[in-house]
Amino acid sequence: MTLLSLLKGPPLDPCGNVADGNQQSQETKGRQKQCGSRAHSSGTWWRFDPGKRAKALETLRFVGLQYAANSPAVSLPQGQQQRLLEIARALSLDPQVLLLDEPHAGLNIVETERLMDVIRALHQRGLTVILVEHEMRVVMALAQRITVLNFGKLLVEGTPAEIQSSPAAIEAYLGSRRGQRYHA
Repeated sequence: MTLLSLLKGPPLDPCGNVADGNQQSQETKGRQKQCGSRAHSSGTWWRFDPGKRAKALETLRFVGLQYAANSPAVSLPQGQQQRLLEIARALSLDPQVLLLDEPHAGLNIVETERLMDVIRALHQRGLTVILVEHEMRVVMALAQRITVLNFGKLLVEGTPAEIQSSPAAIEAYLGSRRGQRYHA
């Protein structure tokens, strides 16, 4: 379990709605009656509140999932779309800071680029994004400041250019071979 998973805490709504981003499990299906309007097979919890619906639709549109607005979250494929859904769920709370823990893990190049576009758009909207990521190409393309940890200890901090030229960061993450250093 990572620090970010501890910070994010338990899901907000156990119903599995696209608007909140939870996947619908067998246990969740058994609790649908506790969720009010979700007890209807095609309903969603925000369906009867126009303000919440408009906000949810705008958020889904922002991340490119507007087509899934009336679908259960479990119907979305794993990977990028689930990650985008989790970002939409977080955005629905109007955060000032968004913590993303390895959002690009397991994505193909097209999915990675799409998710990078969303993260850039979040930054352009004025949202602070804290990204924990091991994919160096992604980190170098998105980050303004980078903090490099090695076994939980601060190794180096700086801009992407400073990190790319840091012998300590290169040694820790890329190693060296026959005296040659590899660059991130």
